[in-house]
Amino acid sequence: MIDIWPCSAVGSAVLAHRGGASLGAANSTDAVELAVAAGADAVELDLQELGDGTLVITHDGGIWTDGLRVMLRDMDLARFVALSNGPAVLLQTMIDLLAALPTGLYLDVKRVTVPGLLRAINAVSASAIAGRTVVGSFDLAVASAVAEDGRLPASVLYRDTSFDPLELAESTGCSMVHPCFDDEPWMVGQLAGEWMERVHAAGLAVVGWNSNDPALLAEMAAAGFDALCTDDPRLSVQVG
Repeated sequence: MIDIWPCSAVGSAVLAHRGGASLGAANSTDAVELAVAAGADAVELDLQELGDGTLVITHDGGIWTDGLRVMLRDMDLARFVALSNGPAVLLQTMIDLLAALPTGLYLDVKRVTVPGLLRAINAVSASAIAGRTVVGSFDLAVASAVAEDGRLPASVLYRDTSFDPLELAESTGCSMVHPCFDDEPWMVGQLAGEWMERVHAAGLAVVGWNSNDPALLAEMAAAGFDALCTDDPRLSVQVG
């Protein structure tokens, strides 16, 4: 169902979660390069916007310092670098890196403004990775905006087990649904069979939640998940 990324031997695309967090620092260029070398079909990266509008690849919305959590929206790039104790990974840096690598991008938008989201979409759409990028978010307004823009495939992430994926996809316009039941692995069995058939019959792709358990990843592949998400893409060898 996901035709913008090649599928691995397990029959599902393999996403390196947070760039391949088991191989290097999460959301780092080093992890991404190692994940691609390990066979990842795409890398999942987290997008945040700083208070000065800079788009950075990082997961958390704030940084703890002196017992206080300073929110990214309240800092500029210089302060972000200082508090991070290391270089910032900009969205454009990752775009340039991925353009030279044989892999796709699953961009998980965490917190951005409307202008920031448009700048992110513009940057990806103008790059060599436009044809192999999906943009997803837990924020329904963000997911809807990506789908409405129409230049990149949109995915909607959700944690509520009561959500109907078809209704969610219809309300947002997304072509992919991404249930995130990391703490409820038994949900794989609930999504196999009739649930998966119904979603696929509607033309939707299904992205699996993050797991580093080869047995669970194998169960997801057998259930028909179109993409498997893991911190360590080398585990896909064990799945196959």
